[in-house]
Amino acid sequence: MNAPETAASLTPPTPARSGEAPGWRLLRYALAIGLALALTFLLGLAIAGWSLTVRSAVLPLLTGWSRPPEAPLAAGLMAFLLLTPMVLLALLLRLRRGVWAVLGGGWVVVIPTFVWLAWDDTEVRLPVTCEELAPPFPEAEKSYAVLMRYSERSSGQQAKGFASPDKLSPWTGNPDKGEAWRADIVKNRTTLEADWALLAPGRQWWAELNAFEQIGDLTPPNLKADFISFQVWYSMAQRCCAIAGLQALDGQGDAAVATLLPALQLGRKLQPASRTLIRTLIGRAVEKMAMQTASFILDHATLSASAWAQLTAALAGDDGAAGARRLVLMEPVFWAPISVQMRLGDIVTPQQPKRSSLAHKWLNLLSPFLYNTRASTNLRLELLSRLAKLAEARALKPVGTLGDALKADLRRQHGMKNLAGRKIVQQALFSFEKAAQSYWETQDMRVALRERLAALPPQP
Repeated sequence: MNAPETAASLTPPTPARSGEAPGWRLLRYALAIGLALALTFLLGLAIAGWSLTVRSAVLPLLTGWSRPPEAPLAAGLMAFLLLTPMVLLALLLRLRRGVWAVLGGGWVVVIPTFVWLAWDDTEVRLPVTCEELAPPFPEAEKSYAVLMRYSERSSGQQAKGFASPDKLSPWTGNPDKGEAWRADIVKNRTTLEADWALLAPGRQWWAELNAFEQIGDLTPPNLKADFISFQVWYSMAQRCCAIAGLQALDGQGDAAVATLLPALQLGRKLQPASRTLIRTLIGRAVEKMAMQTASFILDHATLSASAWAQLTAALAGDDGAAGARRLVLMEPVFWAPISVQMRLGDIVTPQQPKRSSLAHKWLNLLSPFLYNTRASTNLRLELLSRLAKLAEARALKPVGTLGDALKADLRRQHGMKNLAGRKIVQQALFSFEKAAQSYWETQDMRVALRERLAALPPQP
């Protein structure tokens, strides 16, 4: 007996499934492979849904925000998710009897589970509309057109006339540095005055924009919307404050106030009709910088009655509690129609290079089972509505306390449904709480500056 015959005699014959056509065999294999993968996915979701430790290790991998601190646990779970389908598949394929009943029963359980995971809220429950947060007014369209002349995507002749940042000096001084800022502007006087001359088109634009009592916001709620440019506004505000500071140091208090007023007034005007957080935060940053400069002017120069009255008028008014509520709610309300159209891959890997396209496609494919868009939007609106009420009542000190409490509530929520959605909502909380805290700090700064002016009578 030769070697091949000996090997053949020692190998047990593979049991044949009598009467099973090749087509049915292929179907059985396909159903077994699909069931093994589906059960592995559901088992992984169940473990992550009920174990806070596993969830905190795995969800960052799905949402892309941070590297999981429990790297060994994440690696072990990934190995488990890779090995489990092979084990399940081997067991399913080794069944000699009742395989069709097992496959059928498995899919009877799996399919409704996936339907339940993908089941979403029927509608988005907005606490308030954009129109209620920022009511339209007669000159909204005209003022908005002037505002967007130098937006992020402006490309016309007027935009080209604005001195581009690459022509400006790299100076980045800020009046919140106090005496260090004073030394900085004195040292860079020549450069700053040259920058201010280059910004003549921008100053003319500011004057035209400041002629409006209010500045409208007609930003459309879509991902291709154009926004005001932070770089343009910040470059203008920094140089404006620096020149006003230099004039104050030269003893020209009235000239310093005249230079500063457009920044102070426009910073305020950007906010009441704003529909987006980015525009509001830009306005608040410009206003805050201008108020710090106003305090610097009062430290180093005297004002005439006319300049004193102009500065006092620019600091009048107060958005109060309503402003804090608007600040928290405007962004989620504005973006709600957009967020319900986005899938998980669109959020985690937006506009990424081609190397991320595969991850983008897979995340979008699994998105219905990990991220319920309307439910996540409603959860975010609900939590931010709670934050808005506390922001109105100014119950946000110390900053981070409320965000941590709400995040803890989310982390304690067990279950395998909408896992990625809860994580994504959790990421948005702290930034809004910090913005609300900053809002009240700016309000306090305005009140303190008004009180200082009231206690400092102007020169005749």
